[in-house]
Amino acid sequence: MRAGATLRLARSHLAGGGFDVFCGLPLYLLLKKAGKTVHLANLSSGALGFCDAENPVQALWRITSRTAATKYFPEMHLSAWLTERFGETPIFAIEPSGARRVSAAYEWLARTLRPDAIVLVELPKAGLTAEDIDLVVCSHLHTDHCGCNSFFRRATVVCSAEELTSAQSDTSGAYIAEDWEGSRPIETIAGQRDLLGDGRMTLIEAPGHTPGMLVAHVVLDTQTFVLASDAAPVRETLDQRYAPKGTWNVDIALKSLDEIARLERDGSKVIFGHDETQWRQIRTGAEFYE
Repeated sequence: MRAGATLRLARSHLAGGGFDVFCGLPLYLLLKKAGKTVHLANLSSGALGFCDAENPVQALWRITSRTAATKYFPEMHLSAWLTERFGETPIFAIEPSGARRVSAAYEWLARTLRPDAIVLVELPKAGLTAEDIDLVVCSHLHTDHCGCNSFFRRATVVCSAEELTSAQSDTSGAYIAEDWEGSRPIETIAGQRDLLGDGRMTLIEAPGHTPGMLVAHVVLDTQTFVLASDAAPVRETLDQRYAPKGTWNVDIALKSLDEIARLERDGSKVIFGHDETQWRQIRTGAEFYE
């Protein structure tokens, strides 16, 4: 069943965003207008021990208009704003503490709230649900690039063998083992890989940010892309050839930037991993590229 039919038939929804619960507001308000019961859950940006909210299970906090916090806390302000308009509206905030704890938090929400549909906010914009995804490529295994793999229960997860080895042996705290251990089985690759066997998506080694960093060269009918992830997180890293703080090996990272620049000169459009300015300009969600 496609996402649109699922949303129409369901009476109760659990809608969630990643790091920014405000991304879910348009969908939240649309479903409320249609007479649906909607609950909001959000993967928060950090530890939540600074607030006095109810903590029903590890890593999950129930934020209300009465929650007090010692730091700026957008979920608290959003709950107050929604409560003024719709009555008491809690927001369930989840600490980014690894796939097992995040999954356990969502399992608690599913058991307690009993929603008919769990909606990951961005996917329905493209007419998809998590069940439609059969392949997930992890450019690397830092938490913001693999922490939600467990939601894609039908998917094969792919990353480089070098990256998995690096994550497994890490003692610096750069990786959270629960993000990739026990969530989904990981298929590892070594070297360059034509992932689909038709030249449309090629994974290319681009180490530096991490030892096993991958970028994807994607050939569509109308345009060719390089999905650079954290090998080139923003435009300036490519233009000015610098490696951001936290880079595993600067010299190797700069060589990877040279390769990304070569692909760009050959006509590929580079999609940077964390470039907010670019994100506002490219087509996303329902306006996807074909």
